[in-house]
Amino acid sequence: MKLKKWVRIGLIVAMIVPLTACGTSTSRKNAASSRPKPTKVVKTPIEDTQFMMGTVVTLRIYNKGKDNVLAGAFKLLKTEAKEITVNQKGSEIDKINAAAGKKPVAVSKDIYPMIKAAYYYSKNSDESFDLAIGPITSLWHIDFPMPRCPLNKKLIRTLSW
Repeated sequence: MKLKKWVRIGLIVAMIVPLTACGTSTSRKNAASSRPKPTKVVKTPIEDTQFMMGTVVTLRIYNKGKDNVLAGAFKLLKTEAKEITVNQKGSEIDKINAAAGKKPVAVSKDIYPMIKAAYYYSKNSDESFDLAIGPITSLWHIDFPMPRCPLNKKLIRTLSW
């Protein structure tokens, strides 16, 4: 019985292998010409560091001649940060938090995948990332002009929630 199984597998492989080589030389040439040309990689990256979203963000670009991309990347991050912050009234995350347990909130196409990824990492990071830490960090008033150390009773009350 095992021999018949291996014979069938061998026949299937024997039929598939020749098919993978099928194709015209023209289609191969077109496929090769449609590939983007590789960009030269540099040993020392173009780099910038900025403080945003309550943390230090460093971006590095290793592609030669892509200096202009760095400013655009930070601009995009700043735009997204305005929508994902919990500290700005009217941000998409603020709207979600305000409606929590009451009604659904429509979000932009970028926000839902971010929340889904954050939820995944919150569940699968062995507690090194916690999506639900917002109420605790907001007690410190981080990323505001006058950060402060909260009272223990406020921390305990918030943690017990």
